[in-house]
Amino acid sequence: MPRLPASTKRRALHRIHLLIFLYSLGIALSTYVGSSYLQGVVGTGAVESIYIASAAFTIIGMVLLPAFVHRVGKRMGFSVIAVLLFASSILLSMVALPVIAVLSFTLYTAATWMVLLGFDVALEQYSSDGNTGRLRGWYLTIMNAGWVVAPLVMGSIGQRFGIQWVFAASAVAFLPMSLLFPTMFRSSDDRSFHHHEHLRDALRRIIQIDGLWKVTLVAFALQFFYAWMVIYAPLYLHDTIGFSWGMIGWMFSIMLIPFVLTEYPAGVIADRWWGEKELMIVGFVVMAVASIVFGVMSPSASWLAFAGVLFCSRVGASIVESMRDTYFYKHVDSDDIAIISVFHMVWILPYVIAPVLGAAMLTTVGYADLFVMLGGLLVILSGAALYRLSDTK
Repeated sequence: MPRLPASTKRRALHRIHLLIFLYSLGIALSTYVGSSYLQGVVGTGAVESIYIASAAFTIIGMVLLPAFVHRVGKRMGFSVIAVLLFASSILLSMVALPVIAVLSFTLYTAATWMVLLGFDVALEQYSSDGNTGRLRGWYLTIMNAGWVVAPLVMGSIGQRFGIQWVFAASAVAFLPMSLLFPTMFRSSDDRSFHHHEHLRDALRRIIQIDGLWKVTLVAFALQFFYAWMVIYAPLYLHDTIGFSWGMIGWMFSIMLIPFVLTEYPAGVIADRWWGEKELMIVGFVVMAVASIVFGVMSPSASWLAFAGVLFCSRVGASIVESMRDTYFYKHVDSDDIAIISVFHMVWILPYVIAPVLGAAMLTTVGYADLFVMLGGLLVILSGAALYRLSDTK
């Protein structure tokens, strides 16, 4: 791949940072109201089923994505998906018919994950092993800044106008992002695949390379935590405890601050001093303990106490997230779309498994108990992932 002048690379990275902020702002506005939105459209009993169907559809899309991008090029392929993300958010903000709303939510979910893969591919064009931790850490910091700002806006819009209008606000962020999305990809790199690798070959390579396989398990454990929290934390805080959407917005904004504060420093530490494994162990321990504490807290505790525990859980998650990306992207480059696609598919699997497992558990336990069980599951999953993992140094 031709070496870029430093000024050109810097401008390209600034453009990626701007667009990932708009993307994350749009996603974060709607993510934590998804379960409540579906509950209002189809009723409580079908929420888990829709999440499962959306995740399954997304996995099918990710299977087909490498061949599609190989055929039309990275620039055109990912830009089409960005436009679909914008269009589906508009539909969700306008449509009241349950069938159309559910189909739009399914498309929205799939496009969300595919656009994120496009960002990862674009960023990897400008990465080298020596700066992966810092590059990924800064990228994640800017992306998560949108997640910190969004819950405040989400809470205000949801409380004043209704949840559907939250998706309209997301569309406002997605419009400029989708229009500028093609500019992230280098024209000289648009079709520079080594070859079109089949997903089964990509999966075989991941399994054969021990570090890649284990960091993929790390990704699964982290996304399982996110899926559990996205589906059940809003329902617990709003429906069971009774916090308003405005208050939940403040809680979630506080909760997400660690993603802005810790991910870049963690990347620097991984590049220069500690290994990724040690930092991931620390992160998972913090996540597990905080999840258990969240589940055993008294429902009469103050909103600030709940926000503090959620904040601690995301300190751990932000460290793991930064190390996950640092470790994985030191082993691949921007041409390895099939491998990156498989990696992202693993992120989606928890959104199939978590609602099935959660729904089964809710037949015998309450919402609070789900978070205690989450802490135990994190210990098991992270232990399997990190056992004998070798650092990249």
